[in-house]
Amino acid sequence: MKINEYNSNFTFLPQNALYTADNIKANHFFTTRKSDADALPFQIIQAEKQIHSPDIVYINDNNINTPHYCDGFVISENSFLKTDIKYGIAIRTADCVPIILCDSHNKIAAAVHAGWRGTIAKQNNFPKNSVPGIAANAVRIMTNYGADKDKIQVAIGAAIHSCCFEVKDDFLTAVRASVGNHTDDFIISQSTDSSFFYDLPSLNAWLLTEAGINPNNINIAPFCTSCDTKNFYSFRKEKVLNGTMIAAIQI
Repeated sequence: MKINEYNSNFTFLPQNALYTADNIKANHFFTTRKSDADALPFQIIQAEKQIHSPDIVYINDNNINTPHYCDGFVISENSFLKTDIKYGIAIRTADCVPIILCDSHNKIAAAVHAGWRGTIAKQNNFPKNSVPGIAANAVRIMTNYGADKDKIQVAIGAAIHSCCFEVKDDFLTAVRASVGNHTDDFIISQSTDSSFFYDLPSLNAWLLTEAGINPNNINIAPFCTSCDTKNFYSFRKEKVLNGTMIAAIQI
């Protein structure tokens, strides 16, 4: 399935330049380039450094103040029983794919940063023959804490889309080594003999379906960060990291 085959239902909140996904029934937000980082809806926990990995941390009272070097977090209603602050979890992107997952019934959520390396990466401790990538790892950890795959809703925010994400053979070789023949399903067009335009958000969505998520529960924002640098940061388009967007969720 390609981007236009998934849901695309998001609501902009112009008063604070945020947007939300209509299918996520928990406090959450995606920022834009115009968002006020000092006026976010709730306090958030972020990684000290994102490392383009499939690494995810379950956040609780014991590690609130620990520097985290990872690309995603999972949170539950039991995460903060010793603190008065109800934190949310957040990741940052500026072309990479921001993904929020939420089982509002069991009150478990995740936020992950899926660069192309994290999208296809495997960890040594992944179960044998498991679905690769950070998105599937988020599902795996959420279910370990009681989430129901059938109830998990997913929102994929603004990212670089296939109109602008030009890749070469080395990229395809790396993806093929991880996901096999399905790699070519997400090549949208060929620009030269050795360059292709690739649909990274839909690859993440497909990997989520392979991990057991209902495709009808996946919502992909149609906004391309590289096309629209008026509203979003794009490292690839701007050639410098002028800033990042935040994707966050609170349980």
